[in-house]
Amino acid sequence: MNIAILGSYNTIFTHSYLKLLRKNGHNVIIINNNDMLGDCFNYKDQVNKNNSIISIVLKKILKNFRLDKNKYILKKIEYKDIKKSLTNGETLKLSKIIDDFSPDLFVFFWGTTLRAELKYIKENYPNVKKMLLLNTYPTRIDIETALDDFILKSDREYFSSFDKLTLPSKMMLDHFTKNKLIIESQDVIVCPDVLFIEYDKNNKNAIKNNTKKLIFLGNTNFSERTIDDISLTIKKLANDGCQIYIQESNDTSKIKHRNIKTFKPFTFQQILDGKLKEYIDSFNGVLYAYNEASFFRYNSSITTRLLLAEECIPPVYVLGELPIYLSDCYLDMNIKGINTFSNIENNKMVRNNNKIGDRVKLLLDFIER
Repeated sequence: MNIAILGSYNTIFTHSYLKLLRKNGHNVIIINNNDMLGDCFNYKDQVNKNNSIISIVLKKILKNFRLDKNKYILKKIEYKDIKKSLTNGETLKLSKIIDDFSPDLFVFFWGTTLRAELKYIKENYPNVKKMLLLNTYPTRIDIETALDDFILKSDREYFSSFDKLTLPSKMMLDHFTKNKLIIESQDVIVCPDVLFIEYDKNNKNAIKNNTKKLIFLGNTNFSERTIDDISLTIKKLANDGCQIYIQESNDTSKIKHRNIKTFKPFTFQQILDGKLKEYIDSFNGVLYAYNEASFFRYNSSITTRLLLAEECIPPVYVLGELPIYLSDCYLDMNIKGINTFSNIENNKMVRNNNKIGDRVKLLLDFIER
């Protein structure tokens, strides 16, 4: 089958799905809506690529003035995104890529950021099936704003346009059903994202230290989004005697403490080769925390930083309430909800299932049927 994945090349999941689908005999390309180059096809105009730099600066300004949580501003940004369309140059490049490849299936990834692309493909390639691998919804606004009449109507049109739809949790499915974001004729399943990683589950180098040593796998560009700024939490844990390892970024140099260490970002290839998982296995635990996460997003969308730790030996320590989606029992990890880290021990993951393998089979069957 010829499968065209539309989404950002700057995420581990597109690389993972590319590897998984190719390994299972499919001819796959990535049509990239990001400014990252590589084993992908790019159609975005340079002016749009430059906008990503402006976007980072804008994020920092909004976060600095606590406006990145302002419902009025976020609604305006969402309205603008809904009304956005492709330029003539982008449609020409996109049509050439599609015509040359002749896909049997379009797979869209991850949320509602590809509205303009979907509209163009619907109009020009109506007979090619379209599938959405959905994880995060709403993308940038809270659930109350998403129920605004204009946004809800636009989202209904968007989601109902796909022949196939995968949702990350039963909670998300319940919301989509209740608010008529999906229609009866669609093929819909609940299947959390899969990272297809070559990994030795019998890592002999795992957890050989007695120090309370944690790794945080989330975004450390703390100056860009309030939700990701857990710098105060990290400092508190460091003061309590925990060693915290965080990914090196421009913002981590501002956090000075003898117990706060940094590690260089792993490349996508290193992650897919299992190098990050082997590194995680040397810790006593994985720290999972957000700052002011919205209730619906936190409980219904399964994030990259959590899935990176799946199948690893140390447990995941969730600071605060456990996400509701854990009750779906789709994930292969040992998760502990705690308020302090005094009970961190040299726990090891005990496995007697193959939940990632089950999700891979479910997803492949869904794509191929």
